[in-house]
Amino acid sequence: MLSGWKTPCIGRPASRRAIGIAARRPFGYLKVMPADRNVDPRAEVLRGTLEMLALNLLSVESMHGWGLSLKLREISRDVFDVNQGSLYPALQEMLRRGWIRAEWRASENNRRARYYSITAEGRKRLAAEVEEWQRASAAVNRVLRYAFAGA
Repeated sequence: MLSGWKTPCIGRPASRRAIGIAARRPFGYLKVMPADRNVDPRAEVLRGTLEMLALNLLSVESMHGWGLSLKLREISRDVFDVNQGSLYPALQEMLRRGWIRAEWRASENNRRARYYSITAEGRKRLAAEVEEWQRASAAVNRVLRYAFAGA
């Protein structure tokens, strides 16, 4: 065991395997509408979803960071609102991993902006992420159907 590393739930030292899993987790957050209407209408949701959705949008067209944020919000009908403090670090991490590339261009309002586009490696990663998302969401749906069928 590595001393000093603790699992967030129980406070005991995490195993090397758990630390490895945490290190491989995708980067980034999204916000989504919460069930409790008394809080801000957007709350954080699944870690890693941001990478998959950003790669998917970039597979259609090159965009700057703010454009990615706006397009995601538009397509999700205001359900997803990207936390800018998560979007730009996620884009930097995807650049570092070679999943996207960037170039400086003039934006729609003639300001200098960094435009991102997906690479061949990014397309491979997107395919793997979508496959994993479909597998996991199918499992969640099976559990929900089981719970509702038993009620």
